[in-house]
Order: sequence, then structure tokens, then C-alpha cells
Amino acid sequence: MKMLKNNWKLKILSLVGAIFLWSFVISEENPKVNTTMNNVPIIYENENSLNSRGLVLLDSTRPTTSLVITGQRNQIMNITPQHIRVSTDLSEYEEGTHVLKLKYDLPSGIELVESPAPKSIDIQAVITKDFHVDVDLQGVIQEGYILESTKTTPEIISVRGPRSSVESISTIKAALNTSSLQQDIVSNVNIEPLDSNGNVVEGITLGQNFVNINAAVNKSKEVPLVVETTNTLPDDMRLLGITTTPANFFIKGDEGAVDIINDIKSVKIDLSKITKTQVVDLEVNLPTGISLVNDDIKFEARVDVEKKVEKTFTLPSSVIELKGLEEGVKYTYDRENFNVVIKGFLEDVEKVTPADFKVSYDATRLAAPAATIKPNVELSNNFEVVSIENIRLTLE
Repeated sequence: MKMLKNNWKLKILSLVGAIFLWSFVISEENPKVNTTMNNVPIIYENENSLNSRGLVLLDSTRPTTSLVITGQRNQIMNITPQHIRVSTDLSEYEEGTHVLKLKYDLPSGIELVESPAPKSIDIQAVITKDFHVDVDLQGVIQEGYILESTKTTPEIISVRGPRSSVESISTIKAALNTSSLQQDIVSNVNIEPLDSNGNVVEGITLGQNFVNINAAVNKSKEVPLVVETTNTLPDDMRLLGITTTPANFFIKGDEGAVDIINDIKSVKIDLSKITKTQVVDLEVNLPTGISLVNDDIKFEARVDVEKKVEKTFTLPSSVIELKGLEEGVKYTYDRENFNVVIKGFLEDVEKVTPADFKVSYDATRLAAPAATIKPNVELSNNFEVVSIENIRLTLE
């Protein structure tokens, strides 16, 4: 016993052995292990700096990451994602797409074994742009009515948001149902920002979400065009008819004004200036408050006329009735036929036959036994006798 008390070297050796044995036991029962931590949130630092610089994080969803850590088993078993802080400083980024620069704060004794796969963010400038509001007409307006015009108040809407979202807007639409319109209206409607495919663009802010649509509605009606004339055609012409193009057309105006109109009259055509069948431009007399539905209509009238024609008829000399000739006196003509030229309208002239002529001569005027005479020809008042061929008469 005395030897043990006085042998300090043996004491030290025993202590070292005990410590070594304790360390061995501990290392075997609480070894270093690796584990994967999933869904560790990535913290954005200095996010307000984006707003101050006119920037915005395009995807507002908070990302998470997974990483492999290592440490003593008894410590690792108690680690949760909340014990790990993964962060990035947004003040370091400008507009564009960036791979995140991540910082890791781990509990004491815990080390990072494997960093996560790179993650990127899209930062864009916040821009403002003005758009004209387009009215989207839906439905079919009732027959007999016409939508004269539409106007929105305001006509321009400002849009604010990320550059890509604002620049994807093709139009700002305001829908108006026209199926029940019969009079002027003012309608308050919501508006939608649409892309070129007609899809609503999300993630932007409108200057206001609605507009007032002022819709002007008129009554419409189809009416015939009535052609009016002044003066008369020359004597050798007659009117066959007047055809208008278009024959009917649509007018518009207040309901009360339109309802009392049955036709529209043209400015008068001066027939004294018509020399042949021709097409003339027309103007129409529109009552006050009435206008054309289609301002591009060209009004025309085809004036069909017929001029008199001449026709020669060959009549037998035997048809001449000699008046005032003494009974029993015989006579002869120097030829069997003579010609008569008449003038009239073709349709009428074509119906005339030699039997329609009444031909005579007053023989009491004869001063000699033989004379060249011009018979008297009578025909309907529809015709003018232009010329009668002379014939020589000889009394026997």
C-alpha cells in the first residue's frame, strides 16, 4: 500500500488508461453520422431594397432547399429545419435571372457535407404603361337597331407591374352585351388585361378596375329610293323606265323620326338633259336627323329612253283614192308603187302594216291631164309622216 501511495507514475498511467477506455466507449455509442435535411426555408434578407430600387421578385413563392449535414448522432437526432438558417441577401442582385448566393448558419458541432443544387431567382423592373381600352361587343343587337358608337371613360388605363407581365398585355378589354340595346346607355363594366392568346394577365395592378361605356344606339330601317324628275324629254324621245342602284338602303336616326319615313326621294333628274339611255349619279334628300347607315353608298339611276326611228313603207299606187274626179274618167300612174317614210317609236312602228295607211289625192286641183302629184297620207297620231314620194298621174 505504501508503494502505491508513493508511486505517482503508476497513478498517471492508470488515469490515461481510464480516459482512453471512456473515449473508446463513447465513440462507439455516439458516432458521427450524416443526415439530409429537407424543406429548409431560404430566407430573403433586405427584400425591401428591391422595392426601393424599383425592382420586384417575380416568383413570390418562398423556396426551400435540401442539404446534407454531419455531427454526433445524439446531436443530429435533435436537429430540425428550424435549427438551420439558409439565407441570401437580395440587395446584391440587379434586374435579371440570378443563381442564389446562399449563406448557411448551422448549430455548433454541425457541419455542412453537401450543398444544395443551385437555385435561381428572376428579378424584374417594375414598369408602368398606358393602354387604350377596347370595347368587346358581345351578342347580336336586335333587328331594327344599330350600335352607332361606343366610348369608354376613361379611354386610357395605366398598368403597373413586372416588366414581362406588363409587356405581355395585348389589350385591355371591356365587355358590352349588345343583345338588349334599344337606346343610348351608360354601363359600368369591369376590365381585363389580356395577352395575345386572350388569356388574363396576372400579377399586375390596374389604375382602376372598371370603366364606363357610353353606347349610342339608333333605330334603323330599310327604305326604297324614289326617283323624282323635272322637265320633259325631247319630242323625239320617250321614257322607258328608271332603275336605281341600290333600290333599297338603310337609314338611321331617332326612333320617332325613323318610324314615320316610308321612302327617301332623290334630287330631281332634269329629263331635258337626257339625250340617250344613260346612268346618272344621284343625290338623296335626307330629312333632318336622318342619316345613312352606310356612308359609302353610291346612288345611281339608269334612265332608259327610246328615240323615234324612221321606216320606209312601199305602198301600191292602187291604194290612192282620187277625190273630185268625174265619174267614168280613167287614169294611170307612171309606176305601180311609191314610198312613204314615217317616224315613230320602234315598238309602234314595227306594228304598222300597209293597210293602216289612208292615202288620197284631191283631183279637182288638176290643171292638166297629166301631173306629178304628192298623195296625202293619213296615219295614227302616234306617227309622223316624214316624206311621200311623188307619182305621176295621167288622165285618159
